[in-house]
Amino acid sequence: MIRLLVVLVSSISLMGACINSYAQEPLELQGFGVTGCDDLSLSEQRWERGEDEGALAYMRLQEWMAGFVSALSLATGEDVTRGAGTEGMVRQVIDHCRRAENRDQDIFSATMQLIRERSAIR
Repeated sequence: MIRLLVVLVSSISLMGACINSYAQEPLELQGFGVTGCDDLSLSEQRWERGEDEGALAYMRLQEWMAGFVSALSLATGEDVTRGAGTEGMVRQVIDHCRRAENRDQDIFSATMQLIRERSAIR
């Protein structure tokens, strides 16, 4: 019985140390949102030339945008697209990323900039 208790306490201590070290790692964005505007613009050019990679990037952007604006709208209790919907936001992000001054942004930052321009989210 004592042996079982020692094993149990040791296991819990070890799990706590692992969980604590995991929790202290810095958070980072993942997914299509970290793709740069310059990469998106190149993908758009590939799509216009009929290359599959360009179409795939566009579909990924649509999927990412749908999840992102849905989650943000649910979290804030308002339509963060202000009626533009997913497709409207995708077009606006693509237009935003085409501009030379925005090429150093990632898709997440571009999307948030557009959302902040039309809402109270800061």
